[in-house]
Amino acid sequence: MTAKKIHLSTRPSTLLVTAILLIGAVSGFLTPAVASNRAFDNLVVIVMENHGLGEIEGTAIFMTSLAQNYSLATHYSALTHPSEPNYLALLGGNTFLSGDGNCCWQISAPNIVDSIEGAKMSWKAFAEDASGSGTCSFNPPRAADHFGFLEFSDINTPSRCGKLVATTSSDDSEFVAELNSPDPANFIWLTPNDCNNMHDCSIATGDAYLAALVPRILASTTFVTRNAALFILFDEGRSSYPNDYVYASWSGPAVRRHYQSQNQYTHYSFLKTLETIWGLSSLTANDGNASPITEFFTNTPGPSSNTPLAAFLASPWTILAIGGGIGVFVLAMLKYKSRRAAKGPRALVSLANHIPRL
Repeated sequence: MTAKKIHLSTRPSTLLVTAILLIGAVSGFLTPAVASNRAFDNLVVIVMENHGLGEIEGTAIFMTSLAQNYSLATHYSALTHPSEPNYLALLGGNTFLSGDGNCCWQISAPNIVDSIEGAKMSWKAFAEDASGSGTCSFNPPRAADHFGFLEFSDINTPSRCGKLVATTSSDDSEFVAELNSPDPANFIWLTPNDCNNMHDCSIATGDAYLAALVPRILASTTFVTRNAALFILFDEGRSSYPNDYVYASWSGPAVRRHYQSQNQYTHYSFLKTLETIWGLSSLTANDGNASPITEFFTNTPGPSSNTPLAAFLASPWTILAIGGGIGVFVLAMLKYKSRRAAKGPRALVSLANHIPRL
C-alpha cells in the first residue's frame, strides 16, 4: 500500500501527535483510541516473583527504563510471605491462606472474576507452559501458588475454566494473539513461568523476557486502538509489610509519562483501583478501605474525529524508522513547529528521530 502524502501548513503551526507506536517499518491503518470517561477500559497484568524494588531499580535495565518513561509507585508494598497469599489478595481482597501448595478450588468467597462478569465485562487469565488449557484441569507449573484463580471454588465451572489459557513461554503467542484480537478481554492476566518471572532465574533473564514482550504488548491492537494500561508488579520482596516495597509500574496510552509517586499502596490498592475505575463493588473491607492507584492515569480523550490529524491517522500510511532497526517509538504530545511545508512520510520520520526508544 502506498503511503499518502501529507502536506502541513506553510504558516507557523503546531502539530500534536499522540500515541503513535512505530516498530521498524509499519504499514496499514491506525485507528485513534476511542475516547472514554474511564482511566482505562482494558488492563493487562503481569506478576513477577520474589524481588524488592531496590533489587530491580537500576539493575534491570529495561524495567528501569520502562518505569522512567511511564510511571512507578515507589511505595507499593506486598502483604505477606510466601507467594500464594499475595496472589489471592490481588484477586480476592484477602490473603485467605498462610502458605503455598494449597490447590485447588477450596476458597468460597467473592473474587475479581465475579465483579468483572457482574459488570458485563470480560476477562482471560494466561499462564505460561500450563497443561489443560481451557478446562477445569488447568495446571500451571506452580499450580495455584502463582495463579490464584485456581483457588476460588466458583471459578470451577466450564464457562469460567474456558478462560484459563496456556501460553507458550518462548513467545507468548496465545497471549499476544488475544491483544491483537478484534474483541480483547477487558482484564487480561499473565503468569510467566518460573524462569521468566525471576523466581528461579536471574534478574537479567526476567528483564530480557520483559524487554522482548512489553514492546509487543504496547504495539498490539489493544494498546494502539483502545484506552489500555499495563501493570507489571512483583508478588513479594525481601522485607516485611508495610515496607516490603516491590516494583509496580503502569505503562501504556492511558498512563502518565515520567511519573513517580511515594504514596503508600498495597496489593489491596490494585483491587481498589479496578473497583474505582470500573465501578465495581468492594470484595472485602481490605480493598474497600485501600487507596486506589488512580493518580497514574491521564484520562485524556483521544483526538477528535473531525480534526485533520485524526483523518490522517485513519488513512493508509507507511513509516520507516530512522536508520532502520527494530524498536518501539512513542510519539506523545510532541509539538512540532515549522515555517516550511513538510511533505510525505519524511515529516513523521523527522519527528520520530527525536523520540527516545524504550
